[in-house]
Amino acid sequence: DQHAVEERLVAVQECHQSHVFLERIGLGLEVLQFQGFLLLDDLGRTTYLEALNESNAQPLMRDAIAALDSLPSTYAPSLRRGWLHYLATNHTASVTHYRAAIAAAPQSLEARLGLLLPLLAQSQFAEAETEARKILRDHPKNYPARIRLAVALRSQKKFRDAEQLLARTLEHYPGDPALLTELGLAQAAQKKLPEARAAFENALTLDPANDLAFAQLTDPINFSDLAASTGPFSRRVAIAPAPAPRVDASAY
Repeated sequence: DQHAVEERLVAVQECHQSHVFLERIGLGLEVLQFQGFLLLDDLGRTTYLEALNESNAQPLMRDAIAALDSLPSTYAPSLRRGWLHYLATNHTASVTHYRAAIAAAPQSLEARLGLLLPLLAQSQFAEAETEARKILRDHPKNYPARIRLAVALRSQKKFRDAEQLLARTLEHYPGDPALLTELGLAQAAQKKLPEARAAFENALTLDPANDLAFAQLTDPINFSDLAASTGPFSRRVAIAPAPAPRVDASAY
């Protein structure tokens, strides 16, 4: 019943209060971002960071959504529903719940930033641009809003606007691999290949596991010399057809 669910919510919140646990969440466990914690029936007080893996993520998200659906559409449950539906690729539902969270707390920055994710995932790039610009009117240097706006601009072929926005943002975050990768994509789309190459190489230097930057540098059309290289760019990369658009929040 609702009382039992509320008790579980309190228990989860108490379980997750330690500084160490919150630090570990901050290191990139995607399913717990935006406080999207999971409610489990069978793991007691085991931390969800320890319990979660690829094989059980979807069932656990369904369990979490079902538990949250029994609560009123107040701010916190709506925010968590929005995030979990996004992770489950239920993007229309995610948009609905993020908008409910915004209606409950119109000044909430986290809800407005969260809304951008399912909008981008649904290829609603113009609407994502509009929402990101609204955020930046109030918070002009906000990093997630800037990079998500850049994605929306690039996806609408507004490459020059995206490049200029990213260049300004890199003044504040010059060592950010995600920004450098996005900058390279915007520049490559304009055939500014020397600039794009420099951006991708810088991104890869800062983050050697950056597969997107690596794939761009091994593109035989744009960078044939690197694609044929036996040097640091010679490892094989399988470039599969692009899946349905989805923003990786661990990067953005």
